[in-house]
Amino acid sequence: LTLPALDNSRDVAFLVTGLEKRAILRRLLSGDAALPAAAVAPRRSITVFADRAAAGPRPPGRLAPR
Repeated sequence: LTLPALDNSRDVAFLVTGLEKRAILRRLLSGDAALPAAAVAPRRSITVFADRAAAGPRPPGRLAPR
């Protein structure tokens, strides 16, 4: 998909898996505008799904386990 197509979407989801993606995910979540994914601006929302390897340790007091 092209950036204009993604931007015209109501919602966008990213699936991030694996330890090798952890640093990129952290950069994305911290707002690093140099990443191509940071340029995606859908009309409503972006949801990021990440496995434990990509997400890393859970910060204390956030994202309680189910």
